[in-house]
Amino acid sequence: QETVEKFKKEGIEPLFTFNLEWDRVSEDMKPGARSVYMMNTMEKLGFHLELGERPKDEKELKAFSDLLFIDME
Repeated sequence: QETVEKFKKEGIEPLFTFNLEWDRVSEDMKPGARSVYMMNTMEKLGFHLELGERPKDEKELKAFSDLLFIDME
C-alpha cells in the first residue's frame, strides 16, 4: 500500500485492483487475500506495472518465488 501511495503522488494511478487468495494456488501460502495493483505506468515506463505484497515468511517466499519463476532473494 505504501508503494501504491508513492506512485499516486507521482501521478501514477492504479488501473485496477483485485484481491488474490494465494493459499488457493499453493498450500505453502498462508490463508487470506492480498491486494494486487495494476499501475498505469505505460506513459512513464512503456508497460503497466503489477504490484503486490511480498511474502515475509521464508516458506511463503519460496512458494511465491516458485509460482512466479522469479528470484525473490
